[in-house]
Amino acid sequence: MRLIVPLSVLLLAPAGAQPASTCRLTMTPATILGASYKVTLRVDPSCPADRTFHVRKSSTLNTRAAGAPYQPIRPDGSAAFRYAWSWPVSATRTAVPAAELFTLFTWEWQVYDDTLWNPATRRYGRWIRIAQAGRP
Repeated sequence: MRLIVPLSVLLLAPAGAQPASTCRLTMTPATILGASYKVTLRVDPSCPADRTFHVRKSSTLNTRAAGAPYQPIRPDGSAAFRYAWSWPVSATRTAVPAAELFTLFTWEWQVYDDTLWNPATRRYGRWIRIAQAGRP
């Protein structure tokens, strides 16, 4: 009997219920300069003001998944990047240096999603490609 009551509540929920809006970060190629392009990172207007995304650039040529011993990423945790492994981006500010916004075509922008399961680490949190609006 205890199981029937919660199931009936779920089954009788309004059919027109809207799912929660998704808060996204998009990357738009703004300028093409030879073998690179400059990006603009935009936070969806529906995101809360305190929502912060963590972004990085990653090489698409040398990847660990393809067997490479080293996969270049920026920032790489070195002193040159003040020991940071990612740059914070929010609706009000971004910490990505202006020079890093220029990206080679062999690199991609990634955002850290702490809700996705990572089978390699057996923990939540995975780097995924940022949704791209437009083509460079």
